[in-house]
Amino acid sequence: MFNLFKKKNTELQAIDNQKEASKFILEDMEKMEGPNFTKDHFIELAFYGDWDKMNALKEILIKDGYKQILDQTDEMLVMGKWLKINFDIISILIDEMNSIAKEYDVKFDGWSCSPVE
Repeated sequence: MFNLFKKKNTELQAIDNQKEASKFILEDMEKMEGPNFTKDHFIELAFYGDWDKMNALKEILIKDGYKQILDQTDEMLVMGKWLKINFDIISILIDEMNSIAKEYDVKFDGWSCSPVE
């Protein structure tokens, strides 16, 4: 009748799950890195899908300052860029990358980064 208990859109739930996991990852990184957490980090973004579509997406990301990472896998498009990290920035990044992935009919798998020394 009012759809009060209607399941959340699966795509939106996946985005929420990415953000929730990111919150815990960032909290752990901040504890581990201490003052270095405020430094820029090399953020890697992973996408999967049809390579023709991912190549078109790659060109857009390159124009936005991202670099392709070639040494990790040949099954996914991995792009990277130096950025400040905190939950607000990563949350916006997740929204933007899911949106652009949808626009190019591919999937955004998530982000990763290594600690800064």
